[in-house]
Amino acid sequence: MKTILYMDITTNGMIGKTDGNSDFTSEADLQSFLKVCRSAGTIISGRKTYEVLYPDYMPLESGTHYVLTSNKNLKSDNATVKFTDLSPTDLINKLKLNGVNEVVIIGGQNTVTQFMEQNLIDEICLDIEPIIYGQGMSIFNADFETKLELLEVNKLSSQTVQLHYKVVKS
Repeated sequence: MKTILYMDITTNGMIGKTDGNSDFTSEADLQSFLKVCRSAGTIISGRKTYEVLYPDYMPLESGTHYVLTSNKNLKSDNATVKFTDLSPTDLINKLKLNGVNEVVIIGGQNTVTQFMEQNLIDEICLDIEPIIYGQGMSIFNADFETKLELLEVNKLSSQTVQLHYKVVKS
């Protein structure tokens, strides 16, 4: 199974302002993001990211959106949304057993850090927007090192570039 981390970032690597606001994203980023998510069919996010995207962009019309949360009381009217308190490793193992071929991990510093620290990411797509925040939230909130191999560079619009990397596993 392939797991893809998909993030939109500022030119200096921030995913949001210090208050979590990420209103810098473009239409080109949104369209690319939705295309990758629809192609994979399975998405994993944290609860806060889900709340930001729901109901305008998520859940997908088909496929499944897993939302990581410690709140066991959360439920959705939408059958494609599944709230879970499984760890990233346990959820990925469950999805593998269920025959899932591709998963997109989205948003949230804590969520994406857990997946990276547990060596669960195979590829990273970074949509880089033409803005710089002097202060903000970086993609990850832990001290680790991971080597990447550049797969491709895509120009999504006249202002937005996408870097697509493979995570080098040791």
